[in-house]
Amino acid sequence: MPALPYTYIGRWQENGRTVVYLQENGESVVQVHGPGQLNDRYTVESVADDRLVLKDKPTGTRQTLLFARAATAGGTGAAPAGAEAAASGGSQEEN
Repeated sequence: MPALPYTYIGRWQENGRTVVYLQENGESVVQVHGPGQLNDRYTVESVADDRLVLKDKPTGTRQTLLFARAATAGGTGAAPAGAEAAASGGSQEEN
């Protein structure tokens, strides 16, 4: 199965609403406002504080895209080790 074409780049929260920003194939920016159709291939199944779950419609496979943290508990301001790889690669779950 190919890796997700999305990379987490950030999110914005205002008035109780969250928008997640993803970069698609290293080019365009996509806004995710919640569950629903993302494009012809992917559907957003859920959005949480630290991840979103996408479903590949042709295969029915679910893939989780983890969000990188901006700061660690130690307050260093650095993302946790491996967070960047997790954000760009995601994990896969078979249906």
